[in-house]
Amino acid sequence: MAAGAAEDKEIKFLKILRIFMVKIILKISGMDCVSCAANIEHTLKKEKGINSVNVNFATEKTYLEFDSAEISIARIKKIIENLGYKAEEEGSESESLETKVQHMDHHEFEKIETLKKRFILAFVFGSPIIYMVMGGLIGLPMPVIFENYGIQIQFVLATAVILSCFNIWVAGFKSLLRFAPNMDSLIFIGTATAYFYSLIISIIFLLNPSKMPSGLYYESAVFILIFISLGKYLEAVTKGKTSEAIKKLIGLQPK
Repeated sequence: MAAGAAEDKEIKFLKILRIFMVKIILKISGMDCVSCAANIEHTLKKEKGINSVNVNFATEKTYLEFDSAEISIARIKKIIENLGYKAEEEGSESESLETKVQHMDHHEFEKIETLKKRFILAFVFGSPIIYMVMGGLIGLPMPVIFENYGIQIQFVLATAVILSCFNIWVAGFKSLLRFAPNMDSLIFIGTATAYFYSLIISIIFLLNPSKMPSGLYYESAVFILIFISLGKYLEAVTKGKTSEAIKKLIGLQPK
């Protein structure tokens, strides 16, 4: 009898636990590499009340099981946002797959268009600098304005490229402040070093024109940001094709 009563209590306790255990899927935006996903997963696993967590970088989703009596969804979102990412709940299970795909498709389209604009701006502003630096090496004619005001032009155009890709700098700097460096942090350190070193050399030259600058590295920062923005754009395009494939599968379902 005692054993049976203890077993009943255990069953009741497990039922109560199931009431508080919640499974959700969060859509994560802002991840740039696998280390970003690993960072989110590692941080959430340390939180009390979270039973399991799996962050998928490819699908940009986080699968969570947690005790709602110990931690809330709002708290989980706040933790992720403090890491520098954005978390949103996926549609409810009752929401149709087609509706979910439409939402995903709209989100991907906006992201692709934004990244496309950033790449175009970076390329347009950065191309003259590349021409100034590389043109002479392959015998291309150099306009007089480039020869007379080359330093000023490089500074203005490099600044424009950085502003067009400023989101990378912001993300990289924030990751460094959180002691969780990622790919954006490396890009920020490299391009910021090249840019500010060149800026200091430019100021010294403009204040004392007799001292020719020993070397400017504006083009290094520009090269990196152009190719990184192109890479991010192509990555978004590739991910966007996933929703198209899902929509085609939905179309094959029997009516």
